[in-house]
Amino acid sequence: MMRSRLWIRLGLLGLISAFLMMPATAHAQRRRNNQQQQGGGGGADMDFSDQGGGGGGGSNAAGGGAAAAPPADGPPSEAMANALRLYQQERYQEAAVQFQRVVEGETGDAPANMQKAQFHLGKCLYHLRFYQSALAVFDEIVEQGNRNLYFPSTLQWLAQLATQLPEPADIIRRVGRYSAEQLNQFNNNESRNLYNQLLYLLGRSKYNDGNFDDAIALFHQVQRQSRYYIQARFFEGISHVRAHRSQPAVDSFREIQHALDEGVTGVEDTNRMSDLA
Repeated sequence: MMRSRLWIRLGLLGLISAFLMMPATAHAQRRRNNQQQQGGGGGADMDFSDQGGGGGGGSNAAGGGAAAAPPADGPPSEAMANALRLYQQERYQEAAVQFQRVVEGETGDAPANMQKAQFHLGKCLYHLRFYQSALAVFDEIVEQGNRNLYFPSTLQWLAQLATQLPEPADIIRRVGRYSAEQLNQFNNNESRNLYNQLLYLLGRSKYNDGNFDDAIALFHQVQRQSRYYIQARFFEGISHVRAHRSQPAVDSFREIQHALDEGVTGVEDTNRMSDLA
């Protein structure tokens, strides 16, 4: 918890310093730049719902606990309402400062609004490319599990951070706090890529925990057109090896070779993956 707080404070100090140095016209220029970068990775916005609460289909996440009573709600403070307006205007630096005030309890907002501010603070930090600080905020939400209204909505942002941070950031462990059923909210045509990524990440978590049958079931669902398909089949094969099932392991590795021969993408070093398979 202390380490998470440190990353959050470092991120906020950085954005406050940048905001103080930013001329009045800089925001408009940055907004134009963001619009030009849509779809190009980095800090580009995602076409995800910003709604929190009620997600996950009523299932309990692993480690999330039983569904808790919703936190007390109430009208937003002036600071909270202003922060939400700034966020909608993509003025993320200014919004983050106000959201942090709400999170710290300075504005007298009800617990539900404090959770909403926490979630939006993480999103602000993501958009500002303070990825480690954003992860620290989302990590606090994940640790609260179903007690936080925005626990289901945080899952998609963890997936996006997984493309921005190295694996030692341990996002796989955090995704492991969710159940397979909670991934189903993304099992649709609009979120197909995200769904396949989350299947792979949750499979990796199950693999790391030694739950090889659960891992295999998740890896096997990753679709062939996904950039995670080759990696999923590789870990599927390794899971069979760890479970002492030789023939299914051979089948998984053969499928990797077939997929590589057919030009399936998603692996940087295809020769090395072919040798491993």
